[in-house]
Amino acid sequence: MSNVALRTLVVDDSSSVRKLLGELLRERDHEVTTVGTAEEALDSHLREPFQLMLVDWTLPGMSGLDLCRTVRGRPGGDHVVILVITGRNRAEDLHTVLDAGASDYLAKPIDPEILGTRLLIAERAIADSRRRAEERQEMESRLAFADRMASIGTLTAGVAHELNNPLMYVLSNLRLTREEIDAQADAEFLELAKQQLDEAIDGAIRMQSIVRDLKTFSRVD
Repeated sequence: MSNVALRTLVVDDSSSVRKLLGELLRERDHEVTTVGTAEEALDSHLREPFQLMLVDWTLPGMSGLDLCRTVRGRPGGDHVVILVITGRNRAEDLHTVLDAGASDYLAKPIDPEILGTRLLIAERAIADSRRRAEERQEMESRLAFADRMASIGTLTAGVAHELNNPLMYVLSNLRLTREEIDAQADAEFLELAKQQLDEAIDGAIRMQSIVRDLKTFSRVD
């Protein structure tokens, strides 16, 4: 029994075949829908796509091979695994089945053991396709995140540059003024001015530290 839960469609005009396949598929935990015509199958698939289809070649109205071609021609149709059920076993018939877009074929009368093997192959293929899709989605998410971080880094570098130049000018002038005050007479006013300048210098130094952090962030890969 497979651990892969699949939406599976059985298309056969024989109710007994639909019943047999439905039972075997449900034993493998498939979510099974059965229909008798290709038109019904296409309508069901367009409403909510199936991952696996078992399709009889000979159907009333549209044939199973025409259904294969139609499904393959739809967006996402390449991801559907299609097994064509046929009583024909000539080499040219099997080539026709594969040329129509079938993934594999299943000979009539249906052998449950062979069916199990075909289903196992299909389940593994679908599981592998799911894994690749998840990996691709994860990679796309990582690339999108990297792009956003690169944009933030570029913006941060610009902000740091715009802040750094005037900040250096302010800090330089504050220190120069502080030195000039130190050279003046020791008066109460000068002490107050020195205190205020010291606080301004401390604030400018903290801002300078922030600018350095911004520059460091902007260079992070």
